[in-house]
Amino acid sequence: MYLFTEKITDSNHMVIVIGYDEGVLDDEALSKAIIVESVPTAERKFGKNSILHVNPVTKELWYTYEDRPLTTEEELAQLRTKNESLEQRLNAACAALDDILFNGIPQ
Repeated sequence: MYLFTEKITDSNHMVIVIGYDEGVLDDEALSKAIIVESVPTAERKFGKNSILHVNPVTKELWYTYEDRPLTTEEELAQLRTKNESLEQRLNAACAALDDILFNGIPQ
């Protein structure tokens, strides 16, 4: 695999493009690429984008994660489900407190 990067520091480059076929690259492009055997799979983190980084000397690869807007229907559905669950628990707790206030603590 051929990684094309943007330099952050000498030992930390952010991967911009991953190339899989050297046949489509000219010599100049190949000279700028960092060649690696494989790329690790990023963790799926709710509400986060994964950003692949590479150390161009050691070829160590890692991900950083940054917040992103929640826009997919799946993510919005997950939030609605969590909110509904919290609302149900809050309603049950309020009902229990109301019962104690009106009827006293059960003996």
